[in-house]
Amino acid sequence: MRRLNSNESWGYEMISSVNERVKVLALFDEEGIKPLRFQWRGMTYPVKQITFSWKERKGGGPAYRFAVSDGANVFQLTYNSEYLQWKVEAVDLH
Repeated sequence: MRRLNSNESWGYEMISSVNERVKVLALFDEEGIKPLRFQWRGMTYPVKQITFSWKERKGGGPAYRFAVSDGANVFQLTYNSEYLQWKVEAVDLH
């Protein structure tokens, strides 16, 4: 899979680095991990589309990264399998 560098933005103009822990409702099955919705800064965001996903080695386990959209905004979610934690890494709010 192609990796994005810090200047790319999934076709959008502005990306803001966030790096905040979030609660995510996700489906884990034989096809992989699929985030369904998440809570961030007091709001719940539905995941209407996963626009891109990739896996990276991070620490003792893989990190699963997702570019997701709620229909208006784009978020980069990361699931760290070593610590069982989700984070919003970056956002593009419209």
